[in-house]
Amino acid sequence: MTISVILMLLAPSMLFAGGQKEQGEIVLKWPCIWVAKDSKAPTVAALVDEFNKANEGKIKVVIEPNPDYDGYRNKINTAIASNQVPDLFIFNPDPTTFAYYGGDLLMDFTDDLKGEWGKDFVAGSIEGATRNGKTKSIPYEIAITP
Repeated sequence: MTISVILMLLAPSMLFAGGQKEQGEIVLKWPCIWVAKDSKAPTVAALVDEFNKANEGKIKVVIEPNPDYDGYRNKINTAIASNQVPDLFIFNPDPTTFAYYGGDLLMDFTDDLKGEWGKDFVAGSIEGATRNGKTKSIPYEIAITP
């Protein structure tokens, strides 16, 4: 599996808020619901392991298990509202989460998705994650094409 696919899978309706840069390796913490008994857990763990091996010494993703879906949603919304945005996270595009598009807390993927990466998504899915000309989430679960 290529690194671009791994990055795509690591960025589902999930957002890069910008990891903390320290000397040496960048560590990106990912509070993740796809853990424990979740059906996606083995695949996500394998993708993160593969990404970490390919980027050893440069970038490392650390999964912080959060198996409670409802609790996770509240945790992420609270974190964003208090300007404590996780490095990577998953959220459902809805009026609450789209409200976060207006500030500078979330990474804007608009230009990135205009290139080759954007061609990997089902037609119309990027537009569904775009508000006021900005795409600050990646429609992972419904939009990746093989």
